[in-house]
Amino acid sequence: MPVFETYASRAAAAAKAGAPDVYIYNELPPLLRKQVSQIFRECIGPGSPRWTEVAYIMDREVVSFSIENPNSYANCEVYLKTSEDVNGVLSLIQICAEIMAGSIINDNAWSSDESATGRPSEGLVELNTRFLQAGVGYQYENGQIIRIDNQYVHAEVVKEALRLLGERGFQEANKEFMTAHRRLREGSLRDCNTAALRAMENVLKVICDARGWTYQSGDTVERLLAVVRREGLFPDYLGGYFDNLVGAMKAGIPKIRDRQGGHGAAPGDNPVPDHIGAFALHLTAANIVLLVKAYQALPPASPVGTPP
Repeated sequence: MPVFETYASRAAAAAKAGAPDVYIYNELPPLLRKQVSQIFRECIGPGSPRWTEVAYIMDREVVSFSIENPNSYANCEVYLKTSEDVNGVLSLIQICAEIMAGSIINDNAWSSDESATGRPSEGLVELNTRFLQAGVGYQYENGQIIRIDNQYVHAEVVKEALRLLGERGFQEANKEFMTAHRRLREGSLRDCNTAALRAMENVLKVICDARGWTYQSGDTVERLLAVVRREGLFPDYLGGYFDNLVGAMKAGIPKIRDRQGGHGAAPGDNPVPDHIGAFALHLTAANIVLLVKAYQALPPASPVGTPP
């Protein structure tokens, strides 16, 4: 479905022209809520039996949601438009987006409800467009609502990391990377950093396993990086960069994890600021892109071969 350009949208775009990306995370404007509601009405349909499933999941998993109306669609629509629980509303949006994503397999027969007039594939594109237009820092990617902090970084680094982790063999790394995004959105920044590091470790182990490179099961990121460097994942002329990469990893994500992640904070520890959590996630994404592309650029190996 098209996103129409109006005078209001042109005025808003002109006001932001030349300004850096600045997103809000703790508020969902009324117009955005209305637009998202219309997307779901068009792409799922108000009479679809899937709304009973959506309401059941929300009632079971989200404390701020309650079934107050026997009409499941109406119940979800009211919650979407009025609830002050931003994480709860984002959970509802993610569930509905997942239904739409599953319907894309047959975009010409996407709903059992005849009142559904929109194509899910177009609806998901519009959903992300509406988030951006509203200046709300979330996107639906890879089956989840994830937080973004800068549109350029998201488009050029995070989405590329998601694409690469979607390839065969990197399922566990992808799972950890998506967990890191979910924890960042929820504000659990220590857990975000821990999951980001696990994703990085998993990528390195997958590469080592695929090439038959020996490492110890308990090896840290630093040791795994030393293994892949020794085995020639990077050419010699990148040695200086690689040293810097190891230094950055030692000074950055592992330090955050060791001091503040995984096993809870020590008494008196300061919370991890939002910008530190975002930095760690973006650094992880950039390193994942670098590692996987370097691995893909290697000449064919002996039959030990490809990720399982």
